[in-house]
Amino acid sequence: MSIRSLRLMVLATGLLASGCFRPDIRTAAIGVPGMTSEDDAKRVRDILEVYRQLGMVGNIETDISNRIVRVTYDSTMVALKNLEFVISYAGYDAGETPARRLAANAEPKETP
Repeated sequence: MSIRSLRLMVLATGLLASGCFRPDIRTAAIGVPGMTSEDDAKRVRDILEVYRQLGMVGNIETDISNRIVRVTYDSTMVALKNLEFVISYAGYDAGETPARRLAANAEPKETP
């Protein structure tokens, strides 16, 4: 095998491998109808903070007046549905995911 062939093989392998791990940064607006106060917004931000600490989520913005959470995330590491599920476990409807209970005595937040 010639040096030129070896270089081409290494280059091709590098290009293929780098394509598999390239981040896919997306921004999603998730409707959270039960987010009506700053306390609700803080609760939603806090539960998403775990994903930020793991490097899966970047920016988290809450818009209380429109009841929307905007999240910038890497879709190769976490899916939008995962983000909705985590918000639902905080007791809020998120997108098409209904609120869930974490504890036996926790009640989901009612949508006004």
